[in-house]
Amino acid sequence: MADTVSISPDMSDSVSVLLVDADVEFAAEAAGYVERRYDRITVETATTAAKGVTQLEQGTFDCVVADCVTGTNDAFDFLEAVRDRDPDRPFIVVAEQDPETVAAESISRGATDYLQKRSGTGQFDLLANRVLNAVERYRAKRAERRLGELTEHTDKILSIFDADWTELQFVNSAYADIWGRSLERLHDDPTDFVNGVHPDDRERVEEAMAALSSGDPVDLECRVNEDEAYGRWVRIWGEPIVEGNEVVRVAGLATEITDQKRQERELRDAKLQLEAAIDAGTVGTWEWDVREDRFVAGPAFAETFGVDPAAAQEGVSLERFVSSIHANDRDRVESAIQAAIDACDSYEQEYRVHNAAGELRWVLARGHVECDEDGTAIRFPGALMDITEKKRAEHELQRHEAFLEESTDIVTVVDAAGTIEYHSPSVDEILGYDSTDVTGTNAFELAHPDDSGELVEAFGDLLGVSGASERAEARFRTADGEWRWLEVHGTNQLANPAVDGIVVNSRDITERKRQERERKALIEFLQWLYDLTTDVDRSLEGKISRLLELGCERLDLPYGFLSRIERREADEPGGTQTIVQAHGTHDRLQPGESGPLSRTYCRETIDSDDLLATADAAADDRYTEEAYEQFELGCYVGGQVRVEDELYGTLCFAADEPREEEFSTGDRMIVRLMNRWVSYELERHRTTAELERANERLERTNERLESFASVVSHDLRNPLNVASGHLELARTNQDSDHLEEADAALDRIETLVDDLLTLARQGDSAVEPEPVSLPDLVDDCWRSVETGNAALHVETDRTISADRTRLQQLLENLVRNAVEHGSTSPRSQTPEDAVEHGSTSHAEPDSSADAIDHGGEGVTVTIADVDGGFAVEDDGPGIPPEERDRVFEPGYTTEPDGTGLGLRIVEDVVDDHDWSIDVVDGNDGGARFDVTGVDVLESANDEGDHGKKPADDGGDHLTESADDGDGACSVGRRPSGTDESD
Repeated sequence: MADTVSISPDMSDSVSVLLVDADVEFAAEAAGYVERRYDRITVETATTAAKGVTQLEQGTFDCVVADCVTGTNDAFDFLEAVRDRDPDRPFIVVAEQDPETVAAESISRGATDYLQKRSGTGQFDLLANRVLNAVERYRAKRAERRLGELTEHTDKILSIFDADWTELQFVNSAYADIWGRSLERLHDDPTDFVNGVHPDDRERVEEAMAALSSGDPVDLECRVNEDEAYGRWVRIWGEPIVEGNEVVRVAGLATEITDQKRQERELRDAKLQLEAAIDAGTVGTWEWDVREDRFVAGPAFAETFGVDPAAAQEGVSLERFVSSIHANDRDRVESAIQAAIDACDSYEQEYRVHNAAGELRWVLARGHVECDEDGTAIRFPGALMDITEKKRAEHELQRHEAFLEESTDIVTVVDAAGTIEYHSPSVDEILGYDSTDVTGTNAFELAHPDDSGELVEAFGDLLGVSGASERAEARFRTADGEWRWLEVHGTNQLANPAVDGIVVNSRDITERKRQERERKALIEFLQWLYDLTTDVDRSLEGKISRLLELGCERLDLPYGFLSRIERREADEPGGTQTIVQAHGTHDRLQPGESGPLSRTYCRETIDSDDLLATADAAADDRYTEEAYEQFELGCYVGGQVRVEDELYGTLCFAADEPREEEFSTGDRMIVRLMNRWVSYELERHRTTAELERANERLERTNERLESFASVVSHDLRNPLNVASGHLELARTNQDSDHLEEADAALDRIETLVDDLLTLARQGDSAVEPEPVSLPDLVDDCWRSVETGNAALHVETDRTISADRTRLQQLLENLVRNAVEHGSTSPRSQTPEDAVEHGSTSHAEPDSSADAIDHGGEGVTVTIADVDGGFAVEDDGPGIPPEERDRVFEPGYTTEPDGTGLGLRIVEDVVDDHDWSIDVVDGNDGGARFDVTGVDVLESANDEGDHGKKPADDGGDHLTESADDGDGACSVGRRPSGTDESD
């Protein structure tokens, strides 16, 4: 179960700053001034880049301010180290010299801002303002990223721009898929989306942008996606966000309507075919001499029947033409011809005929029979028309009449006064009227009083122009007295004798209007959520309080609450619900109220993968009678709040009475967004609290180490000094082997104290790099260590960047490790006046004897170059490979009088410098310690084979050795080619 996340004032309104500057006086003055003048800002300081990196790893900082030169490490290297950890954290560079050059370099390297140092406190006010502005932008960008995560799983495009379209504040990833253009390009140029609009639609889009900037909402459709030949249609709703009397942002919601447009196009094409049905032109005429059965026709006529045009002009029998008529129509046509002859009457028939190309065509034949005085048919002239297209149109008309009968759209015909002359059957389904009930009624009487004015105005515009079309949206009264939204399209067909009226096509858009309201509410809610997320002046508790208040307003519910759920183990029933924050007056839904989980509505919510919503809780079997009796809630909607993927509790909204309608999709979406938002904020709050607790634990550990060092330094050294004094007095009175053993034991304790102090105070003396000459420091170390009869070879002339005192500790311990355990001479033979190494104001003396057995009598110690550092090598027997992983472990030793801490001190020095150390075989069979990752500042010869002894180049090498007589160290030059052991 997740730890309890308590709600306390959010620290997001405070700003923590890390100031890295080698000028300690400037840093102290700046930090003190800014913290006094600006309550929101806290400042921690560091004198080097390395310290700055350490503090960044241990703490949480909103902004980093660094001097152009931080100690000996360039600020730009520090900037790169910060960027590796957080690419977006504000980083401000300050410098005294060459402002233009430093500013340009700073910005190109990724710094957020640059500020030149000046005299006076005004520079600190300017720095504080720069910090606050940078942090506010950083937090806003982070908030935008969170908002993007909340809206990522929708196929609709959600966007927020500033009022003049110069800044894109938010857009989700659906844009790239629908628009076919990258999000990066839109961020670089917020108006780039216009380039993805069809050229014929861009002017309308730009007019809509201007309207939004002026404070007017827009609703338009356009074609987008150049990669798909602008084959995608979108509908865009835009709303201006107004603060005071000024438009500060514009929010948009776009949804793809490509399929809808395709369906509309298919329907429009079908209607065009219906309206395009016209009579075909005359194909030709015929003349039939009935008595001689001689049928004469023109070429077009003949070809229609598949007859030779030349023969038809000369005349052929009627049967020759009749034989080309479709078999299913032929008997009917012959009967009609005979009836016309018998009655000396007119003739008209439609039938199908096969033409010369084998095609089947529809024709209309009209003629009349002329008879003599006796009533005998003598002549039968006529004309033939191709009506194939008309037949096709009639077929489509029949199809669309059937479609009209089944269509959900209402087709209405009204006269010039608005009186209904015809209603399609769908009026019954949509408005509940029988089509005959409203015939003869004025259509405007059915419209809502608030909408009738717009309808009358649009109707007046229609009457003035034949063929004109107008569109409007209005509410119409149903037979049950309710109101439904209709989108009406009217076309003036008064000049069309077949219609003689205004044709109105009406579509029920009640659901669409509801969705539009929800979309608008969602846009407003997202804008509000964005503002709440970026409100640095409001605590987490205040933000959640405002969220509950706005949630209740949006859902029209009186109660909203955030609960904490404490569940028992899986094999134990029950649990507890505690109200953390609440909005509303319900006496049992107030902060601090707690009760059994089994008697709450949240019991079911935490077991549901999605939101749990009910419009009538009393009738919902999912809720227990105990829950209803406890809270008496009539409706409820809520979901889980999870922190780090573990259940925290629930965020819920409720009312005493049931709702008439179920919670809508928009309602549920808003509750989901609120639940995710609370989860994100609580998780962020927990992370911040854990970091603060970790810092407190680290501070307590440092305090204990300091206390330990104090005890070792004072409480143990005083008794040791007393014991040593008494031992010296005892020696003046008598000489005894027991006294020598006691002296050795005291030396052993002194060595152990020194090493423990060095380890305990490693963290107190921070690394302060400076240029250090390796040959000079090696010389000092050699003189500070009891070297006996060992020899020293110095084969480096490098100057490196290091903390001199800490580097001296490293070298003395490595040299001592080789010398003391590589010599067979007892310690009593070493010089009594050997220099005590490492005694500075920053560190305790180092005299540890790490018991790694490598080297022998007359051991030679070599200090040489390796790539990226240096090596300390001896020519003893070396360290077995299986032991090399253990040599740096504290306490590991093979000597009876060793402390096992010397090489641990070496490793700590290496770690504090960010170096690396490896144990390898020496060139002469001994052990070699390679220290790499070192910042080499200067070397007389950088091209040698680093890590190996120099080749014989005729030069000399610095050599030191211990005199066999009194142990005095001599320093001189060894000619090249001479054996190193000499």
